[in-house]
Amino acid sequence: TDAWWMIAVSTTPDAPYTLAQLQASLQHPVFPLYLGRKSHPLALPLAPQLLEGSAADVLREAYRQYQDKFNALKLTLPRLQNECWWEGEHEGLTANKILRRRDMPLSRQQWLFGERSVNQGQWLRKEDACISQE
Repeated sequence: TDAWWMIAVSTTPDAPYTLAQLQASLQHPVFPLYLGRKSHPLALPLAPQLLEGSAADVLREAYRQYQDKFNALKLTLPRLQNECWWEGEHEGLTANKILRRRDMPLSRQQWLFGERSVNQGQWLRKEDACISQE
């Protein structure tokens, strides 16, 4: 089955790459991209965008822009679910669950993993949930 995801990335003060560098690398990857296994190649090219604002506003604006692009091609963009997952605090996103994951590598030699927290919550406000497909 086909699926699509919308992913947002923000910089941290010690980030080794800028968002513009990440965008350029995603637009012109050096190696073929795939999802976990080489037998799962991407069906569509990536469409990275650089947007500014609160996390919730950026997600809504990106979704609107992707809808506009699909509508121009006379294609229907499947509706995204209203749940999203993130680390840390982001303006406009409120967690309704905090998940604990023990998947942060501490030692590859001893195969030790540390814990990290992942927030889960809604990215659409109730008034944004009904979006026209015109």
